[in-house]
Amino acid sequence: MYFYNRLWVPHRCGSLRPVPCVVRHANDYIMGDSKFKIDKLTDDNYHSWKLEMQFYFGSKRLWDVVNTRGEHDPDRDSEARSLLGLHVDKQFLHVVATANTANAAWEALMHLFYTRASASRHQLQRDFTQLTMLPEESISAYVQRCKDMRIRLFELGITFDDAFVVGCIVNGLPHDYSVVRSLIVGSDMARDVDRTLARLLVEEQTLNESSTRAGRPPPAAFSAQAPPSGRRPPSRNSIVCFYCHKPGH
Repeated sequence: MYFYNRLWVPHRCGSLRPVPCVVRHANDYIMGDSKFKIDKLTDDNYHSWKLEMQFYFGSKRLWDVVNTRGEHDPDRDSEARSLLGLHVDKQFLHVVATANTANAAWEALMHLFYTRASASRHQLQRDFTQLTMLPEESISAYVQRCKDMRIRLFELGITFDDAFVVGCIVNGLPHDYSVVRSLIVGSDMARDVDRTLARLLVEEQTLNESSTRAGRPPPAAFSAQAPPSGRRPPSRNSIVCFYCHKPGH
């Protein structure tokens, strides 16, 4: 469905000018060659959705209506409440529909998500700080898993700087990376996730090439291989560690 609308944007002279735009959906706008979209509120994106909606209501000059209690112009309040309803998933429509004002709906959504996220927030934070590279995992996959977990924590309102994230990454590396771990921790790379990734990729390639020349498996404690058809997979106690040559761990 397409319909035309106008967005009021600042002009260089200081006044607001209407700019025609085409709207495909209530949360999808196109101005000239630029397009921006706010995803609807779901179970997993409250924190980023909240920030985007703050900017959105600010651009519509409705943030004061949404963010403060008290009496507001009924038309502005109704518009803000309607926009909230258009930017939430169906499962949350009742929260907005049963609120008397835009501010009441905004606070009800905030209370709902902070109550729901409290338990998962602590568990995910603990998992993040205890992150470990899996035996069959590449460096790229391991670091990406860390980044994905960081984004999920951000959605729950928890932020970590790059130095902390790099520390979690290098602490979870296997023994083969002990030398490069010390190198990263003692350098400027310890404050930059992308530079750390680049250095770890070089080290991973070096370790793989060394293992190939020596006729040894790549630097992973175990190799993930599917058992032959019709046979049970080996038990944990029968697997022998590549490093210590002891079974059962």
